[in-house]
Amino acid sequence: MLTRPIGGRRVMKAQLHHLADMARLRHVRIQLMDPYREDHAALDGPFVLLETDKRQQLAYIEGQGGSFFVTEQPELGDLFGQYGVTRAQAYTPERTLEKIENGRGTMSTDLHWFKSSYSGPQGGDCVEVALT
Repeated sequence: MLTRPIGGRRVMKAQLHHLADMARLRHVRIQLMDPYREDHAALDGPFVLLETDKRQQLAYIEGQGGSFFVTEQPELGDLFGQYGVTRAQAYTPERTLEKIENGRGTMSTDLHWFKSSYSGPQGGDCVEVALT
């Protein structure tokens, strides 16, 4: 979480600079969730959406109780739908960048980041949520 000043204010400021730089990349989309939203589709926890080179879609879910792949419908379709709803409920990428830049400029400690879904080392879509 970026509100924990682990490493000090300089480290926190560098993290916000890095996030802002990443948000400006054409292939990266960062979206914050409105902190006053009482519910949203990402509350069930993280998952990874994948597509193989043969265009097979699957999802990977990992938690304290274990991890597993989802390969069958309707569960797979539900997860892809949940991802779409989460993106629709979050701030736009442009508004998110404004929030990050405002936090960087004021060194606000209101950004409470947590991963809502993950992408692998090859990139791909990823949802990260922050309370602002």
